[in-house]
Amino acid sequence: MKPLGFEVREVMEGSLRRPGENFDRVFRFDLAVVFPALWRIFLVAVGRARGSVHIDGLARHADAVGTLELSPFRRRLARYTFTFTADDGREYRYDGWKSMGWRVHHSWTTLPGRLYDADGNVCATATLYFSFRHHFAGLLRSFRLLWPTRKEREPRPSVAVHG
Repeated sequence: MKPLGFEVREVMEGSLRRPGENFDRVFRFDLAVVFPALWRIFLVAVGRARGSVHIDGLARHADAVGTLELSPFRRRLARYTFTFTADDGREYRYDGWKSMGWRVHHSWTTLPGRLYDADGNVCATATLYFSFRHHFAGLLRSFRLLWPTRKEREPRPSVAVHG
């Protein structure tokens, strides 16, 4: 039988800066993440993430696909990786991580990371934030347990009985 899973939707907002630019670009993502096994949260749970990303001047509302690695107890981190195609048709990958420290409010809400181009070069740094005031209620409402479905029993092949 499949284990109990869960799904959650998270919105984070902040800014991104490219080398050589003297201004920040607004950066926002909205991801729905499906974790196939709830119990894995005690070790390392890896969920499939899908959603959208917005970066001023780069991607207005691009589809994002990736993973969220959640390990609050063992590794004390949450790592977000996703790819998207920008408005100009170029592929990018975001890689960010929250380190779970003793200052829970700060460590669970701040996501530093980097944006990579298709060649794997760092093309920007970013810091995003989870806003309790604006997004906590939505996060709680989005949480869903994914109950395992009982696999239909396949009929056993009949055994020929020879008399």
